[in-house]
Amino acid sequence: GAFTFLGDFMNGGRLCQYDLRREGLGGIHDWIDREGITVLNMPPPVFRNIFSNLPPGRRFASVRVIVLSGDTMIRREVDLCRAHFNPDCGLVNMLAMSEVGLVSRHRLDLAQDTGQVIPVGTPFASVDVSIVNEAGEFLPPGQEGLIRISTRYLSRDPRLGSNASSDIRLVLDEATG
Repeated sequence: GAFTFLGDFMNGGRLCQYDLRREGLGGIHDWIDREGITVLNMPPPVFRNIFSNLPPGRRFASVRVIVLSGDTMIRREVDLCRAHFNPDCGLVNMLAMSEVGLVSRHRLDLAQDTGQVIPVGTPFASVDVSIVNEAGEFLPPGQEGLIRISTRYLSRDPRLGSNASSDIRLVLDEATG
């Protein structure tokens, strides 16, 4: 959202948007070069579609950081970065939610080996993330369950009016208010 672009603008950046629906995938590679795009921000499946069918050796020298969020990042995205971007290009897996904003991030080192699924990383200081079962009980590391996010900075969903507590997914607790 707009929150993530504020730092870019304050440091002399500009926002460049490519309309995939109107322009299609075919022109985006030349657009990245022509505009000198330095930061790419998109969901992993879109990234996969854009960069999967490039010829070997096709590189994007201007791109310094790739931020992927909105879906599961897998090893395929890391392999595509290694194949088409400079070795010092940053790759970031970001977890964000509209009710909470930025939750966590994981910056990958392209020189290191990765697993099949890339972790979402470490939560930001104002966010506590845990895994719980259907009853809301905390689960030990390695167990599958529901993501529980606690923060004092919960955004109220405008569809719910001023009372977010009417949505069972958004529960106020004593620790976070």
